[in-house]
Amino acid sequence: MVARRIDNLPQLAIVVAIRGATEWLKANGLVADDASLVECVKSWCRIKFPVAVKDARQAYEAGHLDAAILTFDASMVQAGIEAAKEVSWPSEMLASA
Repeated sequence: MVARRIDNLPQLAIVVAIRGATEWLKANGLVADDASLVECVKSWCRIKFPVAVKDARQAYEAGHLDAAILTFDASMVQAGIEAAKEVSWPSEMLASA
């Protein structure tokens, strides 16, 4: 079961990051082109993923599975937010275009 989750970790990272990006955009009244956002999220995930896995592994090895999951998710949400910051614009600009 754990091995299957580890195999899916890169895909999970992108899903969590996209969710974080979309929530951040909504909370800040911003919009982004879907394709640009996905590409930027992938780029940020490549940057953040190694450290997120290392931190999560340390928590897991210390016997803190919940902390490992939360640590990984928080890192990937942050990757999504960074991506959203790069490719977003105010939603009013979309309405006036």
